[in-house]
This record gives sequence, C-alpha cells and structure tokens, in this order.
Amino acid sequence: MPTTPTQTYWNNRAQQNSNRAYRLALTYSKRLKKLYQAARDSCENQLNAALAEILAGGKPPTRTALYRYEKYRELESLIDRELGVLRSRQVSMIDAMVDSIFQSTIGTTYQQMTGKDAAFNFVPERATSELVNFEWSGKNYSQRVWQNVNALASHLKSDLMEQIMLGRNPADIKRKLADDMNVGFSSADRIIRTESMYVYNRAAMAGYQASGVKQVCVLIAHDERLCDKCEGHAGVYDIGSEPLLPRHPNCRCCYAPVVDLSVQGILDKAKSMAATKRP
Repeated sequence: MPTTPTQTYWNNRAQQNSNRAYRLALTYSKRLKKLYQAARDSCENQLNAALAEILAGGKPPTRTALYRYEKYRELESLIDRELGVLRSRQVSMIDAMVDSIFQSTIGTTYQQMTGKDAAFNFVPERATSELVNFEWSGKNYSQRVWQNVNALASHLKSDLMEQIMLGRNPADIKRKLADDMNVGFSSADRIIRTESMYVYNRAAMAGYQASGVKQVCVLIAHDERLCDKCEGHAGVYDIGSEPLLPRHPNCRCCYAPVVDLSVQGILDKAKSMAATKRP
C-alpha cells in the first residue's frame, strides 16, 4: 500500500515551493539592478557635464546661482525623467512577477494536495487581482514603489545640490550619486523579495482552501531572517485566523497545510523550530 505523506513531508513541500518563488524573485531583482545601474550611468554622464560648466565659474555657486547653469538644470530634469521611467518599469516588472508566482503556486499547490491537474481557474480573475494587490501593512507594492522612487529622486537632487554648493571634488560628488542609487536599489530589492513571499503565501493559501484544507501551520525560516517578529507566530491555525505573512520586510516564513490529526505534535515542533538560534 502507498505510504500516506507525513506532516513533515507537507512542511518540506511548502518550503520547497516557497524557495522556488523566492528564487524567481531574485531573477527579477537582478534585472532591476541593471536598470538602476543604467539610470545611474545616465545621471553621472549629465553630472559630469554640469560639473564641468560649474567648475569653470571658479568658485562654488549659491543655490540661486546654481540654477543659472544650463547643464545643472538639465541634470535635475534628467533625474526626474530617468527615475520616472525606472518607477514605471519597476511596477511593470513586479506585476509580471506576482502574476507568475501566483499562477504557478496555486496550480502546483492544488495538484500536490489533490493529485489533480488544476486545469480550471478556481480563483476568479477579480479575486486574484484583489489578493495580489491587497494593501497589506498599509500599502500595495505599486504604492511602495512610487513612494520609494519619488523619495530617491528628492534625495538625489538635494544631496547633489548640497555637495556642489559645498565645493566637494567631482569624485566625491559622483560617489554620493552612486551611494544614493544603491540605497534606492536596496529599497527596490526589498520590495521585490517581500512581495514575492506575500503573493506566494496568498496563492498557497488559496490552493489549500480549494483542496479542502482547514488548518495551516506557520513555518519559520531557519536562517538569518529568523527574528522576534516571526518566532511568536509559529504554530497551527484554523484558516481565517492565521497571521498574515510576511511579518516584516524580507520575511521568508510560509504556510504549510495541516493534513493529519497530530496538531499538538506539529505545534510543538513549530515552536521548537522557532526557538532555533540565529547562525
């Protein structure tokens, strides 16, 4: 007779599925990094032209005098234009990522739970859109992208203006530009990683429900991402009462379906996993 899969089996399956979604997110992050590098290079080229014009003046300009330089005005316009394009492309990229993760996860989860091919759409398109665009933690990913990129544009212009007015040497000013762009990319990368886990968990939960699962177990990631925000939420929950995942930026915790009656044993194991110390 075939062996009935254990809870450990389903926990491992859930973690494998979660890792697959996370690896996909990393491929999108690599593409986005290239876009940030290209935007930085474009801004740096215009910055070089602006600095050449400004340095010809012989002394650091005042704020008012700075705007008399055509190349500086063009620099600020270029920053707004480049980051505007970057913002739109980032949203489009995450749109594609969350759709891919959602569709593949919900089908895979249903097939693994039931042994049946999910050839039909058991989550209506409107419901799918609501799931992936839900304003968890106050904002959806589009709003987060717009907020972060707008903040980056503001910081870039403010920091470059300050550096130029203080008479910093060109190498330092260009280093500041690169630092600000790196900070901007870090924020973008965090959104991609976190949103990938949010949509993965929403899709997995939809697949569990469609398969008749009544309870889920919250599994804590066993690595440097383990934190106090996650530890207290390990355990078994009736569907509808589970904590929302992810719990924090870069969180990689996930839900696993509870398929046996050893609920207390699962709960004890989950708590033991949560107590594991950081490496």
